[in-house]
Amino acid sequence: MDRPAMNIIEDDLERMNGPLQVYMPFNGNLTDSAQYQKVSNSGSMVYVEGVNKEAFEGNGDAVIQLPLTDKIVDLNSFNVAFWLNADKASSKPQTVFAIGNSADFWGNIFALIEPNTNNADPTMLLKLNFAGNWVRIQWQSWYTTLA
Repeated sequence: MDRPAMNIIEDDLERMNGPLQVYMPFNGNLTDSAQYQKVSNSGSMVYVEGVNKEAFEGNGDAVIQLPLTDKIVDLNSFNVAFWLNADKASSKPQTVFAIGNSADFWGNIFALIEPNTNNADPTMLLKLNFAGNWVRIQWQSWYTTLA
C-alpha cells in the first residue's frame, strides 16, 4: 500500500510560524515535533513497530492529551490525519480521537470503534461525531466501504 509522504519542516523558525500545529511521530515518546508543546498522558503507554519507526499502541487505559494553545483556538479550519491499525472491537467501544467541548458530552469531534461480538461478522464500525452529527463507516478492510 502506498503511503503519502508528510511534509515535515526542519527549520525551527518556519516550523513555529507554519501551518503544522501538532506532529507526533511517537518513536518511543510523546514529543510534539512541530511546536514542542508539552503533551500529557495517563495509563500504560506502549510503543510497537510502526510504518516508520515506532507507533503508539492503545491498550485500554492509555490517554494522550494535547494542550489547547492560542494558535489552535484561533483556527478557522484544520485537518487531522493519522494511521490507524485496529482490530475489531469485541467487548466495549474504543475511543480513537476526540476534541472536547465542556458544553457537549461528545465534544466537538469524537471518533470511536463500536464493539462487534459476532465472530462470523468480520466488519468493524467506526463512528464519527462532528458537533452533534453522527457519521457511520463500516468496513471489512481499508479498500472496502459498506453502506
